[in-house]
Amino acid sequence: MPSSCLPLVVFHHHPHGHGQEEDANDEEMLMFSVSKRSLHENVEHGLLAAGNSMCWTTPQGWILLLAQDHGTMPSSARLWNPCLGDKLPLPDIGEEHQMPYHCRCLLSHKDPTHPGCVIVLFNDTAPDLWYCHTAGGGDNSSSF
Repeated sequence: MPSSCLPLVVFHHHPHGHGQEEDANDEEMLMFSVSKRSLHENVEHGLLAAGNSMCWTTPQGWILLLAQDHGTMPSSARLWNPCLGDKLPLPDIGEEHQMPYHCRCLLSHKDPTHPGCVIVLFNDTAPDLWYCHTAGGGDNSSSF
């Protein structure tokens, strides 16, 4: 996977300031490519702008995006390549899995479209992990 746009500096912009209760969807995320010295345009506005979304970067340059709904609906997840704009839908994550913010995300293969690729989230504060096959098959978690 080409990583010529990496590293990216990410800025989460609140146009109305921190203290005002304006429309939460008015937020935006800006990314600047240090290597290309340009503002990056392939931002996933719809999912990243949601106030309840979470994301984790991978060493391969992909970002795991999770729109977490704490209600009864499963959370939607996807892998996103900010350099190319490619998206890879993942199995929905059931409400029984509460993903912590402080995790490390790894892919088992360089190419997440590989049939055997697994995404793993390691919890930095507890002996837990969550994993999912990119080719489907649901999600799983484990505690030590």
